Amino acid sequence: MKEWLQDIGLDGPSIVAGFGGGIVRVIFDAKTRPMEVVGALGAGALTANYLGGPIAEMLHMPPLGTAFIVGFGGLQIAGMLFGIVRQKIIAPTQAPEQKGPANVA
Repeated sequence: MKEWLQDIGLDGPSIVAGFGGGIVRVIFDAKTRPMEVVGALGAGALTANYLGGPIAEMLHMPPLGTAFIVGFGGLQIAGMLFGIVRQKIIAPTQAPEQKGPANVA
């Protein structure tokens, strides 16, 4: 099983650590809806899997501790990036709502 996971680019311990980071993030956010929980756990696991190792090497830290932090922090960073995209790209393309009475000629 471990070899199969490695063949598709997944590291079991890093995924578990990132999953744990996602759980901690969900616990701290009281307004989380069920689909956000699923997304947070999946994103935490995958972020830790792919970014945990390189970041651990750059910072000279233990890989599993780094994977946990990346699983938690990656979700916060992703949330901030989505907020920026929403403000800069999505919001300007939407038609502004009219406020007040309509001008009728």
